[in-house]
Amino acid sequence: MRNIIKKCIAVFTVLLLCLQIAACGRKPEFDDSDAASVDSEYYLEQTQGNEEEGTQTPDNDESLKQEEPKQEETKKEDESKALEPAQEEPKQEVSKIEEEPKQEEPENLDTEEKRYCHATIDDEFDGSTIIVVLDLKNSGVNKVHDIEFFGTFPKVYVEDIFKITRYSKNEDGTDNYDQPLKVDDEYIEELGINKETFHQIYEIKLPIDSKQNVLDCIKELEKIDGIRSAGPNYIMYMDW
Repeated sequence: MRNIIKKCIAVFTVLLLCLQIAACGRKPEFDDSDAASVDSEYYLEQTQGNEEEGTQTPDNDESLKQEEPKQEETKKEDESKALEPAQEEPKQEVSKIEEEPKQEEPENLDTEEKRYCHATIDDEFDGSTIIVVLDLKNSGVNKVHDIEFFGTFPKVYVEDIFKITRYSKNEDGTDNYDQPLKVDDEYIEELGINKETFHQIYEIKLPIDSKQNVLDCIKELEKIDGIRSAGPNYIMYMDW
């Protein structure tokens, strides 16, 4: 009998322990009134803290929320302006000034200076010819000068080195020397000759071969008005 009582007491003790353990594991239950009181107390604490710190109340938060869409709209406008392609300013066309071809300016006919010869007898030149250049005032394409114009010393001939000739053509394309043609201004321009800057060049053939005679004749030619320069016909050697 005692053993049965002891077993009953033990079972009852175990049941009590189980009930205590189950009671500890359960969450505390609140009714709606308790929850409302807790929320109101929490709200009062938050509003008091905001007033002390100088922060805005929930009413002010609603005004901020209303202002936020306006800021978003301004941001969108700024972004749309940034995305728009920048309008390029109209480029002003720079007028290209076409450079005219530089034409060789003619020398002043009245102030054209003479050029004097500094050759010596030791220089390499032909002892029977002299090269003479006329000034602009006395030059002309195919202009004819008397032989006396070139001094009083003896001469074999005086020849215009750059005399221009023009002939009619034969059927085979060769020149017909029996039919000379007139050298007019149009033909001179076709050859690329500028009459305003043209200097006539002559070759004077002497009767004797003497380098000293050449130098003496040059001195006489340099004193004649209308002759720009006179000089020997230099000999050039080529290395082959």
